[in-house]
Amino acid sequence: RVMCHESYQAAAGVLTHLENVDSLFKEALNLASLESLELHGTQVEVDKLRGTLTPLGCKFFITDDGARTWTHKSQEVPDLSAMEIFKDSAMRLVSQVQSKMDRGSRARELIETRAIRLTDKAKGFIVTELNNTAAALLKAIDATEANMLLEFNHAVEASFPPVSVLLGGVLSPTILSLSLAMHILEFFGLFLPVFVGTSW
Repeated sequence: RVMCHESYQAAAGVLTHLENVDSLFKEALNLASLESLELHGTQVEVDKLRGTLTPLGCKFFITDDGARTWTHKSQEVPDLSAMEIFKDSAMRLVSQVQSKMDRGSRARELIETRAIRLTDKAKGFIVTELNNTAAALLKAIDATEANMLLEFNHAVEASFPPVSVLLGGVLSPTILSLSLAMHILEFFGLFLPVFVGTSW
């Protein structure tokens, strides 16, 4: 639903406007229906428009002479050419587009800043994860090496002979050498003289 409120200085302005928008108005009526049309004005101006607006179902309202709701004192309207109106409209359009572009550029700068921050955060996150992974891996390697050393120590302790066996093994050559020396002395000092004495 569209509601349109227009104000004119006199009936002549209304008639000129209707002539300018006649084709557009007819196209609009093909797309939608006109629910209501009202005209507020002085008796003189309303009478000038009855013949044109009555076929459209217009309702006419006569205002009091002192009423200023819909009518205003006549003011001088500057005589603007079509080119001046076009320039003014173009300048307003440029101003609106520029403001939207400024907002768009600020939005783009904000997005770029957030994207850069997000990239930095992503890099930091990846580096942190890699460092944590490396630390965990080194810790696991150190734990494995420590376990291997403990297992080696247990293996050595399990296979290492007792102290008495170790001392016996170390001293056995000396004991054997002393035993050999004692046997030689016994042979020459005891058995040999006895053998010689008995053989005579």
